[in-house]
Amino acid sequence: MPLIATQVILRLGDELLKDRAALVKKHKITEALIKQQTEKGREPARLVALEGRRAGLLRWEATFNEEVRALRHEEQWLHAQPAFRQASEHVRKTWRQDSSGEWFNAQEIEEDQQQLFGQSLEDMLAEMKAEDEESKAAKSP
Repeated sequence: MPLIATQVILRLGDELLKDRAALVKKHKITEALIKQQTEKGREPARLVALEGRRAGLLRWEATFNEEVRALRHEEQWLHAQPAFRQASEHVRKTWRQDSSGEWFNAQEIEEDQQQLFGQSLEDMLAEMKAEDEESKAAKSP
């Protein structure tokens, strides 16, 4: 089902966003520490260690960027598949999302209404409106 595949891609994207936030934070901290060590001009061993940390973060950044590119490529590939398009169209036609974000099958709801009430809610509403109009017409001389 396309929703499942899309949800997997979205979940991976969310994980990458969390990784990005951690990467940015660590990069800022490392850069600030390097600047501080450079301005003080002492502890060369600490500066070398920080430069090593920066190099590791740059490698992590390159890996992160490659993962993002791969995820985007996979998403494009998935959306280009005929099966995905067909399933997406089916979902758009038969499923709806309510205000709370829950998905429901509109056809099943309609069938349940038919079973419970013998007619759709729209038919019941139209019938009630007609009865109201008839009662208003009967009351007015």
